[in-house]
Formats: sequence, structure tokens, C-alpha cells
Amino acid sequence: MTSTTSAPSILMISAAETPDKISMIDQFAHALAGQLRNYGVKWATYRDVGMTVLDGQLRAFLIADDRSVTDFSAVYFKSYGSYFEQAVALAEILEAAGVPFGGKELLHNVPEHKLSQMTRLAVAGLPQPDTLYLPMEHYLGRFDHIRQLLGVPFIFKAIDGKKGKDNYLVSDEKALADLVSEHAERHFIAQKFIPNDGDLRLVIVRQKIQLIMKRQRTSEATHLNNTSTGATAQLVPIETFDEGLAGISLRAAESMQRDITGVDLLVERSTNKPYILEVNASPQLASGAFVAEKLAIVADYVTKLVESKE
Repeated sequence: MTSTTSAPSILMISAAETPDKISMIDQFAHALAGQLRNYGVKWATYRDVGMTVLDGQLRAFLIADDRSVTDFSAVYFKSYGSYFEQAVALAEILEAAGVPFGGKELLHNVPEHKLSQMTRLAVAGLPQPDTLYLPMEHYLGRFDHIRQLLGVPFIFKAIDGKKGKDNYLVSDEKALADLVSEHAERHFIAQKFIPNDGDLRLVIVRQKIQLIMKRQRTSEATHLNNTSTGATAQLVPIETFDEGLAGISLRAAESMQRDITGVDLLVERSTNKPYILEVNASPQLASGAFVAEKLAIVADYVTKLVESKE
């Protein structure tokens, strides 16, 4: 999928998937290279691109040759198609690295799913578990590589998963292959498993912590601490909550620019190191634990909205 590769070079990314569209884009890339005689032009689909956050460092790369996307002089988003989430994540990486790209509208999207959230949190310098994203078919045959990056067992979860669904703990190559086969049309990330004694959900409204729940699984047969999967929950007094944990949670909420959000925070058992797991756009306010308390928070929020107009 390469027309020419000389510096300075341009990467064009397309959502093309069918043979006829791939052929058309390939011809277009060659024609573009003919017009841009002083530039190399390479094109790729979103299924050719992987991303990592390792030790807080964010990277996007072409899977075939491991070339960093930020090594290109400029990036042109030809189309998004069904890969808008991937495009948003890539735009965040390019903007942070100072690489010019066509598609600035992507930066105005508030990250909704785990992949774009991952990149936004990394750009903000917030701690999160080491993470690898690959298009689904590229996980096959890479178990040893994933084990080297993340250790085993590792988490394997859908980027659009909610309430603990489609979130698995993977220990061997067969389990990974089975999950890839079962969810072939979806998008997953692999993430380092952080041993823990539960996690924390902070409900934050307009940059103020309104409720904190500690959630704990009731069995070691699962790694999930979601109340929707049977975990228990108890309220944590806001006034006694650790200031450092409160600070990174508020920064995480601010990075997503949401009025109401649920920040999921986990503390590693052996090191007490905190990790942001997710910044939820819809933090289960109408269900789960402590619905009455959450309802009161929403009622206060809506009341203040009305009063702000008067």
C-alpha cells in the first residue's frame, strides 16, 4: 500500500475495506504521489494501525513495519467510516506530537469509548495500566509478544464494553484465539492486569466530587468489581478521601470535558499506585448501588441548570 517512501513523507489513512475500494484508494495514492513530487506518500487502512500506552508513553504505529505514525511529516485522514473511534485516538496522538494532520474536527469529539479515552488520558499524563490496541485479527499469533508487554494474565476487553460485559482475563494463547474468533467484528484492547482489592467509582459533577463508592468483588473466581456483576459497594466519605486520588480523578474528569462523569480508579495492591481505568460518559446513575443518592445528585444538577437561566 505504498506509492513512494522518502522523507518528507505523508501518511494517508482510509477506511477502505472491500477490494474495489482498496484498489481505488491505491490508485488515488499513486496519483497523489505523482502530484506531490517532493513528498513520499504512503497509505494505510485503520486495520493496519496499532497503538500502545506503555509506562505512560503513547504511541501509534504501522503494524507491518512498526513505523511510528508520528514519524511522518503529515497525516491525511481520507475517510473515517466505521473507524471514527480509531481516528479520534490517532488525532489525539498526532496533536500531542505536533504532527500536522487533516481532520482537525476529530479533536472536538469528546472521547466516548476506551480507545479514545486511553489516548486522552495519556496525553494528560494520567496513570493508566499498560495497554495495547490492535485490530482484532492482528492479536492472533502475537500471544508471546503481548505476554512480554503486559504479562499474564492480562485483561482483554471491548473498547465499547459497559458494566463489566465483554471484559475477560486471558492466561493462554487458546483463550485469546477463542475470544478473537467469538468477537471478530468488534474492537478490543489488551491491558495489564493490576492486582487489587476492589476499585473506586467517583461521581463527579462540574468538577466537584459528589459521591464515592468502593466496589469489591465477592469471589476470586472473577476479576470484575462492577456491581452489575455481583460486586458489593459501600460509600466512602468524601471529606476523608485521599487528596492525591481525588486530584487525579478530577484531572481525569476535566480531560474529558464532561459535566457529569463516573471516574473508575484502581489502586494496586502491592504498591498503592493508582490507575485510572475509565471515565464514563454515562456512569450508571439510574441503576446499580446507591440509586437514591445518585438521583439526588442528578436532581440538584438539573435544578441548577434551570436556575442558571433565570
